[in-house]
Amino acid sequence: MSEFQIIFPAEDVFIPSKRAIIGQGLELETKAIPFELTNAYPDAEQIVSELADLAQQYGTNPYLRDFVISLFPSNMKQDDRKTQITAIVNFMKDKVIYVRDPNAIEYVQSPMNMLKQVCTLGKATGDCDDHVLFFNAMVNTVGFSTRVNTIKTGGSEYYNHVFSSVKNGSKWVDMDLCVKSNPYQDYSKYERFYADS
Repeated sequence: MSEFQIIFPAEDVFIPSKRAIIGQGLELETKAIPFELTNAYPDAEQIVSELADLAQQYGTNPYLRDFVISLFPSNMKQDDRKTQITAIVNFMKDKVIYVRDPNAIEYVQSPMNMLKQVCTLGKATGDCDDHVLFFNAMVNTVGFSTRVNTIKTGGSEYYNHVFSSVKNGSKWVDMDLCVKSNPYQDYSKYERFYADS
């Protein structure tokens, strides 16, 4: 049985001021919470569904919403969805660095842990599922519909990469925040499994 672990801060609480975090001596202590999967190989459908559920949960967090709104320019027009998405994408490009998980273990960090890393260290690190969960939760806080998608890349027989999609009108736009040079990717040629978040 494979192990799928979600990493949460010891106390999943965020104080929105960097000074307040440092002043109270909060550390980035984490604990891993294992989730048993039913197959010997991590079940992509289970992982995608779990990520989608977590993105919905964290997408209602008022502290995360306050942080996301702080990313928007002060001269933004009413309901300027393009500016909102652009600000969140630029934040992810600038502040989240891709780092792989250990071999044979799947870790997922909570968006609040990622945000603590940014506020205390200036950057956060994580693999594709961390990018997806953090991005989808942030986008959800300001009313966008999102999806967690998984595809098979590099000739793999297994689903081995996850990425986000954001609904723009009636169309879904694929966004891979691990591709820092151009997150707007077209994965329409790939077989995919997805879950709405």
